[in-house]
Amino acid sequence: MSIEFRRIPVDKCFVSEFNVRSKGMQEVGIDLLIASIKEKGIIEPVLAKPREDKYEIIVGSRRFEAAKRAGLTEIPAIINPNITDGDALILSLTENIQREDLTPSEKSAAVKKAVLFFGSYDEVAKVLGYSVGTVKSGLV
Repeated sequence: MSIEFRRIPVDKCFVSEFNVRSKGMQEVGIDLLIASIKEKGIIEPVLAKPREDKYEIIVGSRRFEAAKRAGLTEIPAIINPNITDGDALILSLTENIQREDLTPSEKSAAVKKAVLFFGSYDEVAKVLGYSVGTVKSGLV
């Protein structure tokens, strides 16, 4: 079976039992992600595997949860029917441990660039869904 990209119904999805992220960590920053999804949609699709008449979310569980809470009925997904349970565990682990956050200097440079582009800290804060104070302090 081949890999395909399509939109899948949120109500037919569930998070894989092989997801390495704990439920508590799913909540960290979820409100900002919900706001971002409401404003811009989902930027990066989830990775899912068909399971009977449902889809098992292998990668992107926070995006999936935020999409549900944002009221989306469908989410973009890469569907790979060839993922084994072992693959699911390794993919979830890899996605979460190989991520590198921006350094403080990269965040600062990005905020400065955004202020130049959008014209003010207020506008950048509005677009990002953060407070003006958070944007000015560079904690984004």
